Amino acid sequence: KPENSFVAHAVAQGFNVYLVSWRNVPEELKTLTWKDYLEEGALTAIDEVRSHAGIEKINVLGFCVGGTILASALGVLAARGELDDFIESATYLTTLLDFSEPGDIKAYLGESTYQMRAQQFGPDGTGGMMKGSELAQSFASLRANDLI
Repeated sequence: KPENSFVAHAVAQGFNVYLVSWRNVPEELKTLTWKDYLEEGALTAIDEVRSHAGIEKINVLGFCVGGTILASALGVLAARGELDDFIESATYLTTLLDFSEPGDIKAYLGESTYQMRAQQFGPDGTGGMMKGSELAQSFASLRANDLI
């Protein structure tokens, strides 16, 4: 809705806005790793925006797991000594950064869940693919009170 759009607000304030959005992963990409998402996703997007906009330093915003990927990517830039050259500011919305205090999502981060997902996504399983219905159920359970 235009009346409550963050993008519309940012543009009205004079910012150029570029968006990176998730897409459904096709079968042939099921083996992508976190490193792939950083290198081919967030870090490539940062380079492309800087190039397209013709500026050295950009402001970045990450939301949810996109924010976790962004934070990881900025960690890579910091390790390369490039963070201060490329990034003006970083903002995170609904992003889990401290996994030692995960809140409600902790139910999905335990050892038993990890083992189940490792088997599911491993070489004999589905690779990196998760059924949409499983993902929807996970998110719905995080806001169970809203569903009553």
